[in-house]
Amino acid sequence: MKLTPSFNRIRMARGFSLIELLIGIVIGLVGLLAIFQVVTVWDSHNRTTTAGGDADVGGTLAMFTLERDIKQAGLGMKPTAGTQLNCNGTGIQVNDTVSGASTLRFAPVEIVAGAGGVPDQINVFYGNTSFMPAPEVFSLSTATTNTITPNRYGFRPGDLVIVAGNPTEPCSLVEITAGATSGGLVTHAPGNYVTYYPTAPANSAAARFNGTAGTTTAYSGTGTLFNLGPAPQFDRWTISATGVLQRSEWIFGSGAVDVAEGVINMKAQYGLYGFDGAPLNQVLSNADWTATTPTAGNWANVLAVRVAILVRSKQWERSASGSASGVPTPVTQTAPQPSWVTCPIPDTCGGFLMTNIDGTPDSNLPGDPNNWRFYRYRVYEKVIPLRNMIWGAQ
Repeated sequence: MKLTPSFNRIRMARGFSLIELLIGIVIGLVGLLAIFQVVTVWDSHNRTTTAGGDADVGGTLAMFTLERDIKQAGLGMKPTAGTQLNCNGTGIQVNDTVSGASTLRFAPVEIVAGAGGVPDQINVFYGNTSFMPAPEVFSLSTATTNTITPNRYGFRPGDLVIVAGNPTEPCSLVEITAGATSGGLVTHAPGNYVTYYPTAPANSAAARFNGTAGTTTAYSGTGTLFNLGPAPQFDRWTISATGVLQRSEWIFGSGAVDVAEGVINMKAQYGLYGFDGAPLNQVLSNADWTATTPTAGNWANVLAVRVAILVRSKQWERSASGSASGVPTPVTQTAPQPSWVTCPIPDTCGGFLMTNIDGTPDSNLPGDPNNWRFYRYRVYEKVIPLRNMIWGAQ
């Protein structure tokens, strides 16, 4: 029978066959699997990149802020004061009438070493006076009045001053309530006074750091006054248990302020020239770096500190190469582990003691989210000169 054109058109309109539909579905599924695989790989790389970027931001911010603070250390202090920078081995007596008495170390930078791999604590002390007066020798009249000789300038009502007596006496932090007179008399008495610095009302202020009887030590003979200005800073840099770098101001008691997260360890050393036994030429050698607190007469030789900050990414991940046994391969290897100053040994020359994520001793369980090896790390290291101490020694 001869087929007419209309019959052919009817047959062609019947659509796809079952086999053709199945082939199309298979091709679509293969395409979807490929797409999901690409998305999975892309998401893994994206999470790694994002977490790494967060760690970069945290580490950079932490080091920048800490470096900026340390560079101001020692403003208002005279390094040639020797033993007075250490107040005869004791701290500065602070008779704070608002938050109570406390004690501060009279040193530009103090490193409190953390034993057993615990992060170090760094204390930074500096003034903010705009007059830049040199330390002045005094002769004591009473517990609330000192006589400055020969220069009476640079001491204003509202300034905080460190009174350092002879080597057998501690130091005290006092608040100037009346500027030096023509006879060189400077007063730090309790009660209200008119401050030099703008405040309200009518520049009236109450002496916060003079207590009820002035200095807590009866100074004898002569000593030195160190003017730190109206708002000196004594900052304590610590790392919290949750991995946050924090700064606490201890003179006015502003409390802990979060600076950067993801920071899990911090180590520091003094650059103490002459520590290696070489002549005192103000040049730091590799042997001049130490975590040991300088002796009383050695603070003037501290020219710099070096700090290392260990930052951890929040992303758990394993190596892309995997393992033939099917056990996840850590992205960070045990050796060499994260370290600084090219030394991987903890508590000897700069290595970090690595622990589980929760802070417990390293258990090294394969694939365990608590295993530190399945996270990425960055070390930020900086040598920071104490420029105020160096310039003040000239």
